[in-house]
Amino acid sequence: MMPPPAPQSTHPPEGYVFIVTYGRSGSTLLQHLLNTLDGVMVRGENNGTLWHMFQTWHALDSAGPIRELRARGAATDAMRPWFGAELIEPDAVGHEFARLFQRQVLNLPSDIRMGGFKEIRVHGDPDLFPDYLDFITRFFPGSRFVFNTRNHDAVARSAWWAICDPDFVRASLQEAETLFHAYAAAHSDRCVMLHYDTYINDRTALEPLFALIGRQPTAAQVENVFAQQLQHGRNPAFRT
Repeated sequence: MMPPPAPQSTHPPEGYVFIVTYGRSGSTLLQHLLNTLDGVMVRGENNGTLWHMFQTWHALDSAGPIRELRARGAATDAMRPWFGAELIEPDAVGHEFARLFQRQVLNLPSDIRMGGFKEIRVHGDPDLFPDYLDFITRFFPGSRFVFNTRNHDAVARSAWWAICDPDFVRASLQEAETLFHAYAAAHSDRCVMLHYDTYINDRTALEPLFALIGRQPTAAQVENVFAQQLQHGRNPAFRT
């Protein structure tokens, strides 16, 4: 077996596309579709790893003593509770996190021109949701976001959602979609909203996605993707 290509040491030249959603929304289909495009690699879920990196960066960036000490430019000594905090550079930490994530989590081959991932673990803290996406935009050049939604009743009947209280499921989905719509409206230049129940029946509903990333698959490529049975859908426990 040939070894995998060496990972990129820098960000891909055409930036990133991130699929932001909740579980059982049809996002793996979009992931598969984007990966049919030459030079594009959209990885799958990573258990919210980047979210945890963001939280670490945010802890540094939002800390009042760090900001104050850096603004004053005065060196602290070992008698101070925040000894050395003036040396912390949150932006440098953010850039290091982004490079580390790109190399060790995304593992993008060197010939990839656009990277990204899809994730369902993004809206656990509604207050920090827009800050998280701003963090991604800030440290991953050329970031774009694809918000994917689906009929709530269909989601509530699917996989692990089916064992939850339907009212809880619908409330959770509505909260997520409120966050999605608000961010997309505020940043229309780098976001699109897609709805599974629309594009599954009307392929033209995918045109905003292709316009956002500046790439267009052929009609045959699209139909080939939609005709394939996704592997995780073969398990009866995970079928809608």
